[in-house]
Amino acid sequence: MSLPQPGGSARRIIFVNGLHRSGTTVIAEAATEASDGVTVTAGLIAESNPYLRELLDAAAAGLAVDRGVDARELAEDLPEEYGWLLRDVGRVRAPNVRPQAIPALLAIIERLAAEDGARAVVLKNPWDFGRERTLLELDPDAYILLVRRSMVAVGASRRRALRRYGTSDAYLTALTRHAPGVRMMVNAMRRKRGRAMILSLSAWAARIRVLVFLARAHTLPLDRVAFVSFEELQAGDAGAEWAAHILDPERFNRALRSRLWRTEAPTDTRSPLVDVLLDRLWERAWQRLRAAQAASGVVPPNRG
Repeated sequence: MSLPQPGGSARRIIFVNGLHRSGTTVIAEAATEASDGVTVTAGLIAESNPYLRELLDAAAAGLAVDRGVDARELAEDLPEEYGWLLRDVGRVRAPNVRPQAIPALLAIIERLAAEDGARAVVLKNPWDFGRERTLLELDPDAYILLVRRSMVAVGASRRRALRRYGTSDAYLTALTRHAPGVRMMVNAMRRKRGRAMILSLSAWAARIRVLVFLARAHTLPLDRVAFVSFEELQAGDAGAEWAAHILDPERFNRALRSRLWRTEAPTDTRSPLVDVLLDRLWERAWQRLRAAQAASGVVPPNRG
């Protein structure tokens, strides 16, 4: 298959966008491997974050440290959100792209593209879910893997992750440079009332972000976006085919198979009605967008 070749930039840029806890980390890892690419890692962020550098050194010396959101051990090559690096080098408060942060993001891309053997730069940052057009405008050779995961699974994973911060917050604390707001959140998660409030607020924040995305999705250029489903990627080969205009689907699928088996299955399957309705809206949007891609020849007709 003929894949997109660099034109306006030295390397292809592949953004991986989706809600937090939708599987963007493992998908970004797989996309990096499948594209012979490079990505932002904890080690790269540590170059400008002394607190994280200290924690990484301690982990290398034998201290048991995990990501906090799950049991994955901290290491130099752990893929991470570029938003944290934007905060460090771009001097912005929130870890998402905005006009004043664009020069810093372009500098990050240039730094990664300069690495030996890099054929692509793969970047993930769930904070920028819904800002896809801004990301695509950065470079004509930028593409996006948009990840949809059921709100039930995302909600269960989010609740599990936030609860873990009550007992494993070292990485988050270092990553955010000991931000007072993070300390307040972690302390609140250790109390029943505070935990309930944070879980509720985070759930509604995710729902609003999905609605914002759905309102904007019809404006996305179909040839530069892949609409993938986490559950389909878990199920087998067919899920990777939806990204065939961006990545070699066979390589992408092989890279996924070595990682997705480690993904925690949701055990808490509570499903508020609002999430059921959002899932239906989201699925219908995926069907329409994929059908439009098939009609325009971006993906083979039998995939639509």
